Amino acid sequence: MVNNDRDASESTPLLDSGSGIRPTPPSVFQGRRLACAAVLLAESLERIAFYGITSNLVLFLNSSPFYWEGTTASQAPLMFMGVTYLISPFGGWLADAYLGKFLTIAASLVLYFIGMMFFPFISNEDTRTNLCGAELAFPVEPPDCLNAVSASSSNVTCPTPRPAYCGPVIYSGLFLIALGVGTVKSNITPFGADQVQYKYSHPNPKISLK
Repeated sequence: MVNNDRDASESTPLLDSGSGIRPTPPSVFQGRRLACAAVLLAESLERIAFYGITSNLVLFLNSSPFYWEGTTASQAPLMFMGVTYLISPFGGWLADAYLGKFLTIAASLVLYFIGMMFFPFISNEDTRTNLCGAELAFPVEPPDCLNAVSASSSNVTCPTPRPAYCGPVIYSGLFLIALGVGTVKSNITPFGADQVQYKYSHPNPKISLK
């Protein structure tokens, strides 16, 4: 008799399900699949664009016709990523205080697109000449300038280093992209979570899913 009572108590559910059949709660994606797909697609394309820039920027700046020095070209993606992460708190504040997540994301994607359009224009020779001017020539350096010790001990005048060609235009485009990336980064995840927020009540009144 004791064993039967123990078996009955062990088979009793911990949560009271009531006397009737528990209805199946509706899916959190019901009526929101298209919105969730749009958010996921936008985030995926944004990540592809971001990592495409950071992984190819140094090679782009080292190649023709820019020929940036290695140190200068390496600084560009570091500065770009630094501005990106510093802008993120500002993007969250802007969405919460003034524009809302949707308008903030839309405006940041517009800035993102404008900044990305800088690079096709500077890759074209005609538009690059209008934006950046003529390509800079490499200064001829005497052999003594290659050795810092001999250059300082001799009376040889060494030319100044070649400035970064098209630098202001490239940094302007990177800054616009960084504004867009930082603002999207801080708002796209909570905006996507808002699309699947559970607003239905559980059949058991003791449990709240709101």
